[in-house]
Amino acid sequence: MKCYNHPEADAVALCRNCGKALCMNCAVDVSNRMACKDKCESKVKALTEILDRGKKTSKNALYLSKANMYTIFSASFLGAGIISIIVSGQNEGFILLLIGLISIIATASYIRKHSLK
Repeated sequence: MKCYNHPEADAVALCRNCGKALCMNCAVDVSNRMACKDKCESKVKALTEILDRGKKTSKNALYLSKANMYTIFSASFLGAGIISIIVSGQNEGFILLLIGLISIIATASYIRKHSLK
């Protein structure tokens, strides 16, 4: 493949904005993405910022969904334990209550370890 601007030179990269083939003289590295020198640099930089922001947002969303799932899991065991104790009037629900408490401690540890920055 040859350079779009210099047909005699071999292309070494493609511009992330316009897709043109670029030689060493025409290409510039913008945050590990190639762009047309003095033409597409600002657009590639803006694109890189948007992509990086999207990666961070998706990572945070995954963290929140896991934290919510663990919280619901813990609350269901706590609720089942409390209901079992109230309904039966015996100590059979304490195992569920204990599982719920251990789950809450594990959830709090997970949230502390993976807290949003």
